[in-house]
Amino acid sequence: MRRLGKWVLAAVVLGVLVGGVWAGILIWPRPEVVLDPQAKIDSETKYQLVLWDEAFPVPTPLQGEQERAIEQALAEFHQLYPNVQVHFRLWPWGTLQEGLTAAVAKGNPPDVAMISGHRQYDLQLPITRFISDLEENGYFSPVLDRLQNGSDYWAWPSWSSVRVLALNRKLVGNAFSDLSSAAAEDAESGYRHLRLDLENMMQRASSISAQPAVVLENGTGEALALLLEGEAAPMLLGDGKLGWTQQALSETAQQLSVWISKKVVHTSSADLLEGFFTGQAPIIGPVGPWIISKVPKKDTAARAPQAQDVGFLPFPSQPELGPAEPVDYSAAVFRQARFKGAAHTRLAMEFARLYGKYMGVFYSVTRHGVPSYLPLLGVWSQRLGLDPGQQAGLIAACSGSARPELPQSWLDLRERLMDEVVLPTAIAFLQGKMPADEMAKYLSGEIAEAADQLRDAQQEQK
Repeated sequence: MRRLGKWVLAAVVLGVLVGGVWAGILIWPRPEVVLDPQAKIDSETKYQLVLWDEAFPVPTPLQGEQERAIEQALAEFHQLYPNVQVHFRLWPWGTLQEGLTAAVAKGNPPDVAMISGHRQYDLQLPITRFISDLEENGYFSPVLDRLQNGSDYWAWPSWSSVRVLALNRKLVGNAFSDLSSAAAEDAESGYRHLRLDLENMMQRASSISAQPAVVLENGTGEALALLLEGEAAPMLLGDGKLGWTQQALSETAQQLSVWISKKVVHTSSADLLEGFFTGQAPIIGPVGPWIISKVPKKDTAARAPQAQDVGFLPFPSQPELGPAEPVDYSAAVFRQARFKGAAHTRLAMEFARLYGKYMGVFYSVTRHGVPSYLPLLGVWSQRLGLDPGQQAGLIAACSGSARPELPQSWLDLRERLMDEVVLPTAIAFLQGKMPADEMAKYLSGEIAEAADQLRDAQQEQK
């Protein structure tokens, strides 16, 4: 692991060099800011760039690997541009967003930062002029689409953290074998075969001999939230309209309740992994790709899965929506209040491109995610030991359609409602303490009231 970054070196260099840049210059609304993908880089000038990323918790064997991987990415960029020095800062886990927000407010953000989600900051620059047609096709299109606002892309895709259903392929038999085979045979779009709506998936699950076939964790409420985002609608639509209406919530929750009553689905607050690893639970969730690394290495019962027996499915969703959005990580580029010039910005863009690809593989391996740049999927799969079916399942979990564009205030509201209202209510429902209709009425009412309050506050400000 001490040389974990080196195996991506050749792949990333190739990815950086693939595809040119668009010609042309974009004049930013402020006249002093010029975005030019062909700005002249003076070989005699010493350029300085600043990178911010966030340190993530790691087990003892991996300590120091993140810093080493970043230093290798910096060294690779220095090979391309010897007169550029990149200074990096690793913020403590969970503090980068607050620090970045404060720096932007002061007009002095870093040149490049690895950000999560789709928050768009002031002083953040679009990458559209710097991404070529060929390179654009290299990114997994749903991820790139989620980073689009208006006509522009706003960050370089890096990797995604996904939540999935894990299948013990020893126990599910032929229930999903046709889908897995079709997905494995089609490397480009095979993941689409694994996107099932709730009815289709449960019909297949009901044919499994071991029942209940699906065990959902009920201690966090995440399972229901993932279902609602994919099956019902996005919580909030454009212009502050509600996607999670009482009817939409009720229909999805009642459908799930039917399968619970038929004992095809069971919800539990116990350790899902124990039931899965001992061959008692055919399908569990939500989990992450890390479950493969947790499979016991010792001899186990005949029904217990080995790493190669673990399959992945995204949470059920309607075809037009796709699964709930994962957490997308991307390399964003910023300008400072005092613009440093077109050459400086071009260098920041090119470094962010390289950094997003390079660290996308590293993070996808060490944090068990999915890289966004398609030419790197082979390296990622090899390092994690994934077969084509497993790879397709994880890619499918990243394939949700871009949800409606929302102003930052509405994005903040959605995040607050999810933490303070949705998840606690979902826990009550999954634990059988709140019927589907009651849950739908309460949840839609709370969301509508919060939306009205925000709308009124905005009107008062006007």
